Amino acid sequence: DYRIILVNPPCKDGSNEYCDYLSKKHRNKIFTYHPDTKSSIEACNFGINQTMPNEDVFLTQDDVVIPKLYSRNWLYEMSKMSST
Repeated sequence: DYRIILVNPPCKDGSNEYCDYLSKKHRNKIFTYHPDTKSSIEACNFGINQTMPNEDVFLTQDDVVIPKLYSRNWLYEMSKMSST
């Protein structure tokens, strides 16, 4: 079981529309927010406020999933690491 929270401040590169498309395609799994902020820190904080403590893994655009975890349940592995 998973849910994905996408936080994408308003922009003109088409990413808002793509995020909205994903949310509609995967209802109850992907949630998109477009906070009116110009700061990436504020956008990250907004995303953190949408999460559920001890249940969600927080990734930013700079995070990399370790390739050796792809063969396993990498999301589960990351959630275990983030709760310790």
